Amino acid sequence: MSIQRLPGTAAVQLKSSASVASLNEAVLGLLRNALDAGASRVTIQVNYDVGGCVVEDNGSGIPPAEFLPDC
Repeated sequence: MSIQRLPGTAAVQLKSSASVASLNEAVLGLLRNALDAGASRVTIQVNYDVGGCVVEDNGSGIPPAEFLPDC
């Protein structure tokens, strides 16, 4: 099953049921996503000064073609 684009009217009505209370929670969530995608290598960079992070992995993820506009 592929990911389907939502109609614009539906997309603007969506709200997340999850909230991120800290940078640590964000990093943990991204790490879980990487492991769920089958990653065997994960690199995490956290910058507490600016409240940012980068998580890179080699998991399967979503194929780039799934993000192309419908023809």
